[in-house]
Amino acid sequence: MVTWIAGATGELGRALVAGFLGRGDRVVGLGRSPAADAEEEGYRYLDGDLASSEGVKALTDRAQAFGPVENLVVAVGAWSGGTPVHEVAPREWEAMLEANLTVPFRLMRAAMGIMVQRRRGRVVTVGSLSAMDAAPGQGAYNAAKAGLLALTRTVAAEGARSGICAACLLPATIDTAANRRAMATADPAGWVDPAALVELALFLTGPHGAQLNGAALTVAGPPAASRS
Repeated sequence: MVTWIAGATGELGRALVAGFLGRGDRVVGLGRSPAADAEEEGYRYLDGDLASSEGVKALTDRAQAFGPVENLVVAVGAWSGGTPVHEVAPREWEAMLEANLTVPFRLMRAAMGIMVQRRRGRVVTVGSLSAMDAAPGQGAYNAAKAGLLALTRTVAAEGARSGICAACLLPATIDTAANRRAMATADPAGWVDPAALVELALFLTGPHGAQLNGAALTVAGPPAASRS
């Protein structure tokens, strides 16, 4: 089974790569990191241009040398905020849509073209709880993540005719080193463990994942009573 993981160099991306390799998949990591292409047993990382449809097509054409994609996990994105909607700069709006919606669209479009021909495939996107519970001061981010959820559900509805399923994970703040540095005064006890998202992605791409086609799975972090 060949799995593409977009955003493979981030902390969540690296955890996803390890999880899918542990299941026995052949994994292709896709990203735009300047790191050189890397290959090891069962895994290849490909660095390319995600800023255009042509760049994504070139990248995914290279990925097909590893075999036809069966699963696409999209874990790309960025955050910017701190201002109300009436003060959001156009460049911030455009950057949030590009990183959190347009890049995933390009990747999903490329993978779906292969999956439809083969009449099989799974798509898992990593969005944000903000898609359903919009926090103030991050209007562009909220809108982009809501768009990603709508796009994923559209893929689920369209793909069902071709044996393709899609679902979206909607985590609260993910407990990564980068988030701890950015929010040094916040309490991470209730944040989402990346391992939980890996397990959900594995389930969604496993034998019973099709039962959740079109699902939006909120991942809010552990309740206070279970925190140690």
